[in-house]
Amino acid sequence: MEIELLLSPRHKLFADNYLKHMDATKAAELSGYKCKTRQALINKAYRLKNRPDVKQYINYMMKEMHDTNMASLEETMKYLSSAMRGKEKEQVVTVVKSVKGRNFDEKVKIVEIQIKPKDRINASKAIVDYYKEERRTNPHGKDDKLQIVNNVPFSNKKKVNPDADN
Repeated sequence: MEIELLLSPRHKLFADNYLKHMDATKAAELSGYKCKTRQALINKAYRLKNRPDVKQYINYMMKEMHDTNMASLEETMKYLSSAMRGKEKEQVVTVVKSVKGRNFDEKVKIVEIQIKPKDRINASKAIVDYYKEERRTNPHGKDDKLQIVNNVPFSNKKKVNPDADN
């Protein structure tokens, strides 16, 4: 990556430590920066974090981590819909006890079961909440096909008459 080449090895180490701990002072300490006072180290860490090249590298790496680790809205909605429909399973640890003569035998077994109804309800509530918020923030979005004005529903899309000459 080009951004890495612009950083000195010590600045890259600082940025990587910052990304790991999200604490500039700790990142500076771990990267070998030493100052006479704690306040001087805090100031040094602040200056390091705000260097344009270091800041650019940190922002780039945070975006990369977000893109690879964060679920997209579509992925989240698919999972919630699947959970709501009861298609998701959860693993439960059970202990199976058996008796053979005077001996007791216990085995731990992992069993997959359908998620609980309360979890299915919570998934459906999360979906409804999302759509309520979407409607609240974007009441006339392009997905709205029908509007109600004075208690009369109408479509805001232009009607095309196939019999009319264009």
